[in-house]
Amino acid sequence: MIRKRPHEIKQFYKYMEYGTAIKVAENATLRWSSSKIFNDPFDVPLDILDGFDFESVNQAFLTRLIKLLKNPDELDLSQFGDDFGTFFHLLKCGEQSSRERLIECILSSPQAFTGHIGEGLFDEIRNAWKCMYSEKRILCLSKVWNSAAMWHHYAKGHNGCVFEFACNEENDSAWLAAEPVKYIDGDLQINTADGFVDALLEGGAAGIAKQIHDEYTYTKTLDWKYEEEYRVSTFKRPQDTGDYTDYEFAEEDLSAVIMGEKMEPEARSRVVDLISSKYPHTVIWVAYKEGGRHLKKRLHC
Repeated sequence: MIRKRPHEIKQFYKYMEYGTAIKVAENATLRWSSSKIFNDPFDVPLDILDGFDFESVNQAFLTRLIKLLKNPDELDLSQFGDDFGTFFHLLKCGEQSSRERLIECILSSPQAFTGHIGEGLFDEIRNAWKCMYSEKRILCLSKVWNSAAMWHHYAKGHNGCVFEFACNEENDSAWLAAEPVKYIDGDLQINTADGFVDALLEGGAAGIAKQIHDEYTYTKTLDWKYEEEYRVSTFKRPQDTGDYTDYEFAEEDLSAVIMGEKMEPEARSRVVDLISSKYPHTVIWVAYKEGGRHLKKRLHC
């Protein structure tokens, strides 16, 4: 189930080569891909938590637990999930002497409190991710249509098209669930000992799974920031095979088509004929450069 909501962005853009644009328009479908076939091999990787030091996680967990025991007034019970919420509620309401005895127990027998955090837990998480990985389907969109680099990489050097899809609540458009990609310089929070402990305390095993899914799916390195990407993530249908799934979109969702500046006249005529006949409400634009650098668009006449 895709979680949808009214979106602050009113339209998204999909860059594509000419041949792909024709297929998309003819079939009214968009291709949602497995991350296995993404052009960046480090984007949504199959292998996660590689080289992760679970001993450092154990230490971070104990350090956090002792800190909370020493400062019960700072305990915000709303931040803990069901797995730890009751535990911390009892601690906060208990006697100071009881908390001090618990700290002594932690220091004298730390493994009694961290036995559940070991290589076995990490193996379970990795295996669960690998099962999910092959089932995932991701639609990649952008909030901008005029990125020269995107035209070059995904629209065959301005010979393709950009399709504009409106966030249409009446049609329950899939992109109402689009989440922005975060571009970071550094490691994912879930790959750090403190981040892992945060996820564990907030949601237990389910919290870790959600954090892994969200961070690995919606986080990329700064190298890709120019894409201003948004993504919708779901899973393949039972009958689907291969590494992608073609999902239909409502014809009313295609609000505009922007043809590349270098598109051949014959190709441009075919796009215009196809869009005009099948999507009469769709506006057709032609991209052009202004001042030799900045991309603009004008209505196709």
